Amino acid sequence: MTEEKLNIINYNYRQPYKEGIYLIIGLKSVENSSKVSHFTKVKYYVECKNGDFIYRQDGGLLRKQKFGYFREKNTKISDIITIFDQLSSLKWGIEHQQQNIAKCKKNQMLEDIQDDEFKIGLWVDLSENFSNISKVTYKGVYKDGLKIGRWVTIYQEKIIGEGNYNSKGMKIGKWVEIYQRFSHCCQLTYKGKYREGKKFGLWEILHTTPKKQQIIGGGFYGLEEQKVGRWTEQHENFTNFISSNQYNCQLLQFGNYQQGKKIGRWDILNSKYPISFNKFEIIGGGIYDENAQQQGICFELSENFGNYCQIRSYGEYRNGKKYGRWNTQFRDNQANDFIKMFDGEYDNEGKKKGKWIESFENYRNDIQIIYAGEYKNGIKYGLWDMKKRNYFNKYAGGIYNQVQKNGKWVDLELQESYQKIFLNHTDCQVVQYKDGTQLKEISCIKVI
Repeated sequence: MTEEKLNIINYNYRQPYKEGIYLIIGLKSVENSSKVSHFTKVKYYVECKNGDFIYRQDGGLLRKQKFGYFREKNTKISDIITIFDQLSSLKWGIEHQQQNIAKCKKNQMLEDIQDDEFKIGLWVDLSENFSNISKVTYKGVYKDGLKIGRWVTIYQEKIIGEGNYNSKGMKIGKWVEIYQRFSHCCQLTYKGKYREGKKFGLWEILHTTPKKQQIIGGGFYGLEEQKVGRWTEQHENFTNFISSNQYNCQLLQFGNYQQGKKIGRWDILNSKYPISFNKFEIIGGGIYDENAQQQGICFELSENFGNYCQIRSYGEYRNGKKYGRWNTQFRDNQANDFIKMFDGEYDNEGKKKGKWIESFENYRNDIQIIYAGEYKNGIKYGLWDMKKRNYFNKYAGGIYNQVQKNGKWVDLELQESYQKIFLNHTDCQVVQYKDGTQLKEISCIKVI
């Protein structure tokens, strides 16, 4: 089954239980030896069948577990994992949660109890994005499965957010909440008010560093929690690595909302310096029509855009779909101008067609890896090569059949290879695939 035919579950989306196969667009934490960390998007699959959740990626089994759920307004909500780290580290996360609960018991506070599928008493819950780089928890009291009273958000044993629930479990009054991608290197919070469980009025976006906290954006919510008027928001790639400026990604976007939908001109702003609105440059953006569909020429940033990976593409949108030839550009973090890397073409349905060259998912100044191959009806087809940019010799790749890997592939060893790539050699593994499933690893090779 191709991705186009699957229902999609985005990170932090709560899914009523229904059997089937779903494509998860989740988040994965990335951390190197310098403790530079951030979240990046990752795709994998979950099959809900006979009370089991079966998680897979690239044909390999990630995790199998019994159906887990919680009750919300008398509906069973599937406890589907959308944070990739939790697939391998969930047990560790639960142990972290239990340690916090133990502290509460030691201080003779309320005990956590679960009765008839409903939580009651004092609980320490893991945050939705709990991971190695975001060990955030929520602490408060449940009554018959509903959160009531004051709840606090805790990170590194400090309260970084808080607010109140009424007797019906709805948020009320003033709240401070964390950004979905909150981590040590992206300490963003939202500050505003709730009315009967819905945001209203002015909400501010706050950025915190060891030295200060400042407002970097915000806007207004109207009826039914819909954004209205002028907004300045963090781009989803926003990060601020305090001790490692080369990895910074200080991106904002601003424009107008109408009844919760983007309309008119939206621009993307970038700064290589500590946040200062006087030093931002416009490096992307486009136009939305009255139906919130993109139209005309648009500049988009790559999913892992950052100070050390400045890649963007530009081309035309027609009725919300990419059309015609799109160009991909790159610039070094010390340069001012972007240069063309490669291009490719979209058909009338917004699907890729013909020959394409694409950048490696973790492309950076020191990891200039590209893919080259062909698309048919938006699906990768035939031979795809992996090679270094500006080099003709390939060192990895294989054959796609209906978007699935088949036959013998030379795969890049991603986990250990970043610094080795920088030193002009890397480790690869020769793998046999059938219909996207990895059958066996044949050998490991080193490519110069």
